[in-house]
Amino acid sequence: MVERAVLDLNQRDLWQGQNLDANSLLALRCVSQEQAMDLLGALYSKGTGKGGVNISSPNNYLQAAVAKILRDGASNGMNFTGNQTRQKATELGLSLEDTTLQVLSRLPLRISVKMLESAATAQTEGADPNLAVLEQASHFEQHLQDSQQEEEMPRKRPREA
Repeated sequence: MVERAVLDLNQRDLWQGQNLDANSLLALRCVSQEQAMDLLGALYSKGTGKGGVNISSPNNYLQAAVAKILRDGASNGMNFTGNQTRQKATELGLSLEDTTLQVLSRLPLRISVKMLESAATAQTEGADPNLAVLEQASHFEQHLQDSQQEEEMPRKRPREA
């Protein structure tokens, strides 16, 4: 499965002629299949422009990620991609859409985690956690805009000449 995923990524040519090489494939064999597939999935997402991260060398990315997994002795549930919001959503049992996770990635982590916790509560009550997050994020962004507009407004009324 891992080998097929590597071949698929190479065929997609996401890094202008840079293919995943044998060293990367060997490195992926040093971790569990689930971890390897998670890393390849993250690499694919970044290669297609999701998350706003540009990877200049997919081989360096994979080999460094595998080295980190091995160095830290990480278990299957660890987050190797740095996406703390996605990991927290998974911990809370939420399966959020990519668009929802992208909205959360633009917010401060503390705010995102609060929204995820509210979404988990909404989900237990039968509501769609994606809608709960998007609604809260919209309110938060509107609050930020209102605060910025208040700061730009003059405090005193100008004198008439």
